Amino acid sequence: MITAIDIINVLHNPQLYIEGIGTLNLFADSIITGSNSVAARCQIDGIEGDFLLKCFYKEVDISKYNNNITISSIDISTISGERYMAQCIIRRWQCGSPLDIALNSGNCNYKTLSHAFDTMALERLLSGVPHGDISPDNIVLNEGVMTLVDDEIMWYNNENRGRTRNYGKQPFSHPFRAMLHPSSDVDDYSIAIISTILAAISSYAKMNEEIPLILLDDLTVENSYRALDIAKRRLLKVGDKAHYDIASHINHISYNIPNLKELIIQALATEDSVAEVKC
Repeated sequence: MITAIDIINVLHNPQLYIEGIGTLNLFADSIITGSNSVAARCQIDGIEGDFLLKCFYKEVDISKYNNNITISSIDISTISGERYMAQCIIRRWQCGSPLDIALNSGNCNYKTLSHAFDTMALERLLSGVPHGDISPDNIVLNEGVMTLVDDEIMWYNNENRGRTRNYGKQPFSHPFRAMLHPSSDVDDYSIAIISTILAAISSYAKMNEEIPLILLDDLTVENSYRALDIAKRRLLKVGDKAHYDIASHINHISYNIPNLKELIIQALATEDSVAEVKC
């Protein structure tokens, strides 16, 4: 059985050869461990630019619909001396900063973050293709534009339906996801939670008021209900009806949030009234 430690040990090598891809030059200081994989930034001999190498230590069903990735495997020697082939993917490196880091960087514009997220969320909803794992660390911010990453095992139509039960990060995935029937509405909860929180943060910045820590970097499964309540009360106080309605429709019984696309459109139409305030 492969563990994250086994893959980390391999990725600490400065060079790695992968059949069908070539020789990779790895940046060990970029190694990061996820819920089912270990990833690192790399360069491929003979190809310009940076790439992301992601190696899976848990069994996953990588989407055959994503044309932006190359699927291969990597030889892993475990600590106990056994050898396995781990599934891996290569894709172009996405430049930018993860949303969770940008939020606490001390050099951000909260209005821009709120608007950029709602814009990205609307594009995702209009595409009709759920992502399944929308969370701040899977969103990259680059020059005011947000891009969803970690989409190589996205939920597509009726395929891989069971995957939606065990994929997704708390507290940004539905609290009862493991018990709910897989649905194309799986992203509604994640979008509503993040949109609500970012809008509330933006309103505190507008008034030059202290932003509650729970909304910035202290959001956990245990206090997510309290954070949502704080955000809702704030949005009601400042008259942000669109985001308040989004928060009020968050459903802890099912994924679906009625008219979420229309509510996001309404939010985008009224966000210009929020003053631009640097944090």
